[in-house]
Amino acid sequence: MKQPLTIADLLAFARSQARIESIDYLDPYERRADRIREGVRAWRGDRSRRDRARRKVFRTFAAGIVDNSPLIPGGYGCQSRLVITAEEIDYTAGQYSALEIWPAVLDYFERTNGAVA
Repeated sequence: MKQPLTIADLLAFARSQARIESIDYLDPYERRADRIREGVRAWRGDRSRRDRARRKVFRTFAAGIVDNSPLIPGGYGCQSRLVITAEEIDYTAGQYSALEIWPAVLDYFERTNGAVA
């Protein structure tokens, strides 16, 4: 029998969805310094925004994050894009999952109030 999904699984899934690749912001063939600076600024800004959202989850629910606690199935986040079932965790991105996943995880903890199923 398969083990139920846990908070550790949710956090690992969120980390995998939250990757921000520099190649998405920087054209390796760009030679104009102003465009390179603009890409670096956007890349750093999005990384900072993602990191703030992640830190908010861990600061707000530090005591409620118990890695081996089973997940509570349901839809979480904006338009219930984060879907947790007994067998899987799925996220349907609105525009850019790297910036959206941690607010959805925060919504999970807010709605379940750190409760254990």
